[in-house]
Parts: sequence; C-alpha cells; structure tokens
Amino acid sequence: MNILVQDLKAGFVVKEDVCSQDGHIIMPKGMKITKHRIQVLRAFLINEIQVQERASLSNQEEEINELYESIEKYNAFVDQYKKAIERYKKIFQGWQAGMMIDMIDVRKSFIPFFKDFSTSSHILNLCRYQSKENDFYHHPVAVG
Repeated sequence: MNILVQDLKAGFVVKEDVCSQDGHIIMPKGMKITKHRIQVLRAFLINEIQVQERASLSNQEEEINELYESIEKYNAFVDQYKKAIERYKKIFQGWQAGMMIDMIDVRKSFIPFFKDFSTSSHILNLCRYQSKENDFYHHPVAVG
C-alpha cells in the first residue's frame, strides 16, 4: 500500500526500494521504518512510499536494541568529548609553560574525535557539557 511520509509510523516495512530524485537508493526494500528514517525521507523530499503492513509487536526487542545502541553512541560521544577537553587543557597548559606547539600531536588528539562525531546530532548539544571553570577549554573544541 502507498502511504504519505507524513502518515508513516515506526514499524512499517518498506515494500519497494525508495530512491532519491537522482536515482540512488536511500532505503532498500524490506527495511523497517524508524523515526530517524522518516526524517531521512523528509530530508530527501520523498512524499510517498510503498509499505507493507506494520511489523508485529514482537519486534519490540529490536526497537529496544536500537534504543540501547542510541544510548551507547550518546555515551561514547560524551566520553570522547570530555577526553578531548582534557587533552586540549593539557596541551594548552603546556603552551603556557613555554612548550613548542606540536601540530602533529594536536591533530592526533582531535582529528579522530571530529571525524567520528562530525555528523552526530549530539554536537548541537555541546553547551550542556560546559562548566564555568573549563569554559575556556570547551570553546576551542566545540568550534573545531
């Protein structure tokens, strides 16, 4: 059955491949619809897709696993962000003490964090992790 994207609910299953306007598949046949995937469809300006009936409620375990996975990603992001702040603090204090700037070390410290989380929605909430005593160190990492 065809259904408007605005009427989609989590649990539907894609019946036919969903393609972008340039012909690339953005959701293959058989994929389960989630809230995030509905946002993707909206971003690609997809108005309507073909779906099968909603998946049975026995798939609640799968939804719970997706939730746990999301929480784990969030926790990994927060941990990595806090580590990046501590690394920057140590590097900056070294600069204040007169040490030379080692750009290779700076890149090794921050490029992986930026690569891993550059598309994360958690970046929009960086201000939640700032504290007044470390605000000076949060700002450069957040800007990066």
